[in-house]
Amino acid sequence: MLSILGRIDLSYPSAAGGQEFYVGVDESIQWTPSGTLPGNQVLISGSTDGFATPENTFNIAIRPAGAGGQLQTYTWDVLTCMPGYTVPISEA
Repeated sequence: MLSILGRIDLSYPSAAGGQEFYVGVDESIQWTPSGTLPGNQVLISGSTDGFATPENTFNIAIRPAGAGGQLQTYTWDVLTCMPGYTVPISEA
């Protein structure tokens, strides 16, 4: 049986990091899906310690992955801010 795996290409924020998010400012998290993603959803999460410990990790949103090859956007209302936030995107 052949199975095609999905992939998420993160456009913003950069996977390399370095962006600064400010409380009260909406930030656009952008990705482009391709292939098949389980459940056709993405999980957007954040962390205050680079995902070193589960207690400092939080979910921002679970969103539809979107159409393959099409840029997708989620607008995050940054309500709280702590130094060292990390915001990745992964399969939900």
